[in-house]
Amino acid sequence: MLCQVVNGEMGPSFSSEALKAQAVAAYTYILYCESIDEIPELGLNANYTSKIENAVSAVEGLVCTYNGKIINAVFSACSTGITASSKNAWGGSLSYLISVNSKYDTQATDYEVDTTLSHTMVQMTLALRLGIDLSDNPEDWFEITGTYDGSYVSEVTLCDGTTVTGDFIKELFGLRSNAFIISYKDSAFTFTTYGYGHGVGMSQEGANFYASKDSLKFDQILKHYYTGVKVELSDNAQKTVVEVEKTEATTTTTKKTTTKKTTTKKTTTKKKTTTTKKTTTKKKTTTASTKKTTTTTAATAAGQTTTTVPDETTYSEDEQTEELTTAEQAEEETTTTAYYEEETTTISEEAETEAEQQEQDEETLEE
Repeated sequence: MLCQVVNGEMGPSFSSEALKAQAVAAYTYILYCESIDEIPELGLNANYTSKIENAVSAVEGLVCTYNGKIINAVFSACSTGITASSKNAWGGSLSYLISVNSKYDTQATDYEVDTTLSHTMVQMTLALRLGIDLSDNPEDWFEITGTYDGSYVSEVTLCDGTTVTGDFIKELFGLRSNAFIISYKDSAFTFTTYGYGHGVGMSQEGANFYASKDSLKFDQILKHYYTGVKVELSDNAQKTVVEVEKTEATTTTTKKTTTKKTTTKKTTTKKKTTTTKKTTTKKKTTTASTKKTTTTTAATAAGQTTTTVPDETTYSEDEQTEELTTAEQAEEETTTTAYYEEETTTISEEAETEAEQQEQDEETLEE
């Protein structure tokens, strides 16, 4: 929305530094109005350009403060060459809204504008709003009896003695500002106005001139029009920065914890797999050993002196079958395979020893 405000209040024809100053002033003004439950009155234009968007982005979150508090950062289109103080314009006293020079405003387009109204129109308007009787001499109808900060009109006295403010005349006849003079000629009144708006706070035309002619930066412009202020991040912006930092820190910690848990899970799975493979292979080896023992015991029970030697060919095929089965169940388990091969070699050696003993026994019997 701030881009729309800056576009509505100034527009892309203004310099970038003036646009930045307007963005900060408008944002500050909005926050101030929110703090006192008032609705800010601002111009809006949705069709903003990238120039305005860039200017607003460059000063995002910045506000004007006085003694640590958000200020009432009011502004107007153009002053009379001198801004009006809030005390003289509206009453009360705000130290940062005092009258200051705005030397280039008199060079602004439409700085001086004439508004001409007929004698009859002015008479009817005054009668309807105030219900007074006017004299026959129109030149006596108005008298400016009070001004402030240069040419801003504070009081106008009418021919019947009624007094009104300059702002009242401004609103009554649709004038551009309350800095005016009144003249009468050829049955018509001419109201000549100077500047545009109430004249308090920053002058938008003045800000643009200071940026383009004097090369002032946005913060210098703001400090010129709002006396004694600081340009800094708002409390809301500071809180947002802190929250973002906390969120980023929390996200980083969460990522680290998740990674650590995943690693532990992988390690545990690998350990369980290895244990299972070792147990299975060992069971198979024990079975082969039991088979050999059973064969020897059976021969002894029959009362034979000759030890029965297991068929070496059959045993080798069984062992090869078991070896293939074991290899399929424990693929990558080098230690188990080596253990099995060692056991196979031991059994083969025992078989050869038994065969030699059988031949010796047979020779003994023949003799």
